Amino acid sequence: LLDEPTNHLDAESVTWLENHLKEYAGSVLMITHDRYFLDNAAGWILELDRGKYFPYEGNYSTYLEKKAKRLEQEDREASGRQKAINDELEWIRAGTKGRQTKSKARIKKFEELVAGQNNRSPGKAQIVIQVPERLGGKVIEFKNITKSFGDKLLFEDLSFLLPPGGIVGVIGPNGAGKSTLFKLITGQEQPDSGEIDIGTTVRLGFVDQSRDHLDDSKNVWEEVSDGLDYVKVNGHDMSTRAYVGAFNFKGQDQQKNVGKLSGGERNRVHIAKMLKKGGNVLLLDEPTNDLDVETLDLLQDLLGEYDGTVLLVSHDRDFIDRVATTTIALEGGGNATVYAGGWTDYLAQRPAAQEAAAAKAAAAAPKAAPAPVKRSDGLSFSERKRLNELPGVIEKLEREIAKLAELLESPDLFSKEPVKFRKATEMMAQRQATLTAAEEEWMGLEEKAG
Repeated sequence: LLDEPTNHLDAESVTWLENHLKEYAGSVLMITHDRYFLDNAAGWILELDRGKYFPYEGNYSTYLEKKAKRLEQEDREASGRQKAINDELEWIRAGTKGRQTKSKARIKKFEELVAGQNNRSPGKAQIVIQVPERLGGKVIEFKNITKSFGDKLLFEDLSFLLPPGGIVGVIGPNGAGKSTLFKLITGQEQPDSGEIDIGTTVRLGFVDQSRDHLDDSKNVWEEVSDGLDYVKVNGHDMSTRAYVGAFNFKGQDQQKNVGKLSGGERNRVHIAKMLKKGGNVLLLDEPTNDLDVETLDLLQDLLGEYDGTVLLVSHDRDFIDRVATTTIALEGGGNATVYAGGWTDYLAQRPAAQEAAAAKAAAAAPKAAPAPVKRSDGLSFSERKRLNELPGVIEKLEREIAKLAELLESPDLFSKEPVKFRKATEMMAQRQATLTAAEEEWMGLEEKAG
């Protein structure tokens, strides 16, 4: 029995767990919101929805396809139910005389129809991200940053530039320095050497992964609103009741005591408080921890529409894949590499980057390293492993490109959502370039294998 087993695990540990579960001879029942993990490890999905359960055979991607069909059927039934409700309501309002057993049965049927209609799937949470102040051309630039704690080297000669409007994912094993990266930007830590240049128009919004600052004695509305009736959103006054409700705390849920909230509810309160402050550069440290799938989907949609820059630390590989336009991999030992695109792009580009780094190190060494032992088919162990991985990488990239193409075909996207259009266009170009590189790598390894 595994309850959120991937929370706080780095990607390398999660990959190990996935492989272990695939080889495990027993049965596994797990609760998780990690969609990438579900895709790789699950053979069945059991969804709990509105007091009912729905089993689906297959992984997370298969579940999404089957659930979409179920919801379409629900919508058709709801439409028919609404028509029946209207007909019955008209009959009741007519005040038919002489109602006895038959009439009472019809009224009971009407009440059952209404109850069924009220049990329809609830709407998604509506997370509000403040429209940022205008962001200039200079955002944040790291220039040859080195940082260590005692004998542990986190970064060495790290340089990168945050692009305006970009969403930059930061990945790496636990202890590699992801949270320290944020603390360097906010001034909580100072680099050992190098310079961090922050643009004059930058207004930081910081969502850290700590929930400790929440006051457990307050209710949800008090904690988020600070007792105020209105909050500024997009330059306009918004009722704090409506603002808190936008984070899926409706009605009496706003009176819940913070100390009695679930982990996901606490995270929603935390994000609501932090995003209320606004900013045109968001620093998000593990924002997806404990969030339900619906809120995850909406958060990624909002980030896609956000007209500012985002620096995002996360172990959620699916979330990084869906939102990141650039990925910085902190790989320990002071090593950091910048990749175009998200998690899948990182996996596809990483072997070439590692080969380039190895070649550079070999050129600087006084002696060449001995050649690796080759398999009988001409491939080393790592090359054979990579050859087996590439078909899955290529298939995933093709699916993502198809989804982006479908999005870009929307006739109103450019005129109504220009920011989303621009980011989708950038991601399309990155995914296509990564796909081409992956296909060329696969063909090269196939040819080498003979």
